[in-house]
Amino acid sequence: MSGELVCTISSESDSATLMKLVSQVIKPDLQEKGVAIGFTGELGAGKTFMVRALVEALGGCGVCSPSYVLENRYPLPQGHYVEHWDIYRLGRSGAHLGECEDLAVFYPPSSGILRVIEWVGLNQELYAEMDLLVEIEFSAQVDPEEQRTVRLGGQNLELLEQIARLWEGGLG
Repeated sequence: MSGELVCTISSESDSATLMKLVSQVIKPDLQEKGVAIGFTGELGAGKTFMVRALVEALGGCGVCSPSYVLENRYPLPQGHYVEHWDIYRLGRSGAHLGECEDLAVFYPPSSGILRVIEWVGLNQELYAEMDLLVEIEFSAQVDPEEQRTVRLGGQNLELLEQIARLWEGGLG
């Protein structure tokens, strides 16, 4: 990632706080246009937890992993909604993601749509187009089950800078 914010996350509360900051920053963009956020990380890294925290911070609920259905949708206030994609099975099943180009995940999200994609790193084209990228790594610290290094980057540097100012300003 070119510009990035690196955060050390020590608890689920820290993860939820970071996603609350992300929600505050993307709300105006969500009004004007769609927003795409990609999540990467090993199994169990906390991708779905962070998506859940983000959706709840935006006023939605009911988040669960879309692993077996590819996409779940969650309504948000003001008629907006979240498209929650998990492309792990597409990338690991022998299906080439390029053969699935008719899926909505390959088109820019429309106004009022927050598109979140877990395992976005399995498709470099999608990865390169994300407004924000959230890369979650286990830290080699005392308690690797809790401690994470989260790198935020992506195409929308303005959003990234706003999140960085809030996080570094003591709200994170």
